Amino acid sequence: MKTKKIAFFIIVCFVLTNTSVATTWQTVSNGFWSVGAVWLGGIAPPYTSSDTFLIKHPILLNERLTLTSGSYFKIDSAGGICGHERVIVNANAKIIKYGILELDTLSIPGGIVNCYSPGLVILTQYGNVSNGGSFYVNTSLAVGPWFDCHFPEYSFLIGVPETNFYQELSVFPNPVQNELNLAFNDFNNQHKEITIIDGIGREIKSISSKENNVKIELENLVSGFYVLQCKIIMPDNRYYFVTKNS
Repeated sequence: MKTKKIAFFIIVCFVLTNTSVATTWQTVSNGFWSVGAVWLGGIAPPYTSSDTFLIKHPILLNERLTLTSGSYFKIDSAGGICGHERVIVNANAKIIKYGILELDTLSIPGGIVNCYSPGLVILTQYGNVSNGGSFYVNTSLAVGPWFDCHFPEYSFLIGVPETNFYQELSVFPNPVQNELNLAFNDFNNQHKEITIIDGIGREIKSISSKENNVKIELENLVSGFYVLQCKIIMPDNRYYFVTKNS
């Protein structure tokens, strides 16, 4: 009798699960975002990410930055983000800023951006908040002035040192409820034209003054974002973006 030999081939299936683990990126020196040496570990992060970022140094953007759901982005008081680019903060993403934030545009479609002193915020074009997003500013925020990001010290300027910029005009409180205060320095007896513009470009209020301390009553304005345009006839122009609480 012949004996049958039957071989069984056992096929083992491995199911590989691609589990995404959030990464924490931390700066270790000044420089461009895309340079690995700027980051702990020597690898540059992507420009679209849901990771955590700890910005402890002045960093220059050279592409659009998109923060997706779950991203946490903190700019320390010694850090900064500078670049003529756009930053998008999507839903469930958050930016906490203490240092410098200088961009062309800032879009917040559902995300959260909280800006605190000492560093200022400059947007050369505009900021846009939509889909339940939140934008809180408790520092100087300017819309309009051009800025430059200088190497190697990364002194982020708008034509004058940042400290001088603070000395020229103070706007408080921000957000504002009923009365906005403007304090001009080093512009004694110079003519100032102050205009408040709403989110769709309509002129809401206009004031002319030579005083260095100006109070503007805003109790009749609805809650929202407004542009405060302050034009000093000689020698300069400044544009500030302020908010009003409900």
